[in-house]
Amino acid sequence: MGLENLEYLNVYGTAVTDAGLEHVKGLSNLKKLFVWQTGVTMAGEEPLKVALPELEIVPDFKKDQERALLSAKRSYEDASKEVTELAQKMQESLANATNVAKTAQDAAGELKAAEANVAKANELIKNADSTVTQTAAAVAQLKEDASATDELKAAATESAAAAVKAAAAAKASAEKLTAVVAEKKTASDAAVKAATDAKTAADAAKAKFDETVKKSVDLKTKFDELNAAK
Repeated sequence: MGLENLEYLNVYGTAVTDAGLEHVKGLSNLKKLFVWQTGVTMAGEEPLKVALPELEIVPDFKKDQERALLSAKRSYEDASKEVTELAQKMQESLANATNVAKTAQDAAGELKAAEANVAKANELIKNADSTVTQTAAAVAQLKEDASATDELKAAATESAAAAVKAAAAAKASAEKLTAVVAEKKTASDAAVKAATDAKTAADAAKAKFDETVKKSVDLKTKFDELNAAK
């Protein structure tokens, strides 16, 4: 060929094929061969690399393939590891959401019970006020009744005073129970918000897990395809 001392050869963008590489095997001093955008394939490069061990071919399809295969393997292994980690986080998040939801349910139950107690207390106040009105009316009537004895009037007055005292106690109890309701309402609202936030976090964790599982499957498929093409 008269090119025995050629060290660099660039056939970029030409119609050279694997068959053309047969003519390169005799260039023992060739150090670098560029075959971008040609008809050269891995099947053509490998025999040439055996014939000229010191020759660097660009691109080296086999090395590129091996690098791509290694990269794909690492990618799907990393994704698989992430799937395992996210599965644990998702389970923890779901468990937390369940526990927080139970707390919210219990808080709602406590609030309902406290509201029922207030309702009962208000009913007692209503009855106590009615008794106060009735006993006060009875005392007034007895004071107008000349035939009523002092003992009867005193008993009626004492009964009226007791009714007033009972009504005051009922109102004081209702006030305390109303304060309890306010506390339970605050606790219930906080628990509901915590449950909502926990569910949002659990949903996000599951979505991330599902997304990563799909990514892992896609990467494994790519690796298998590259491995099969070796």
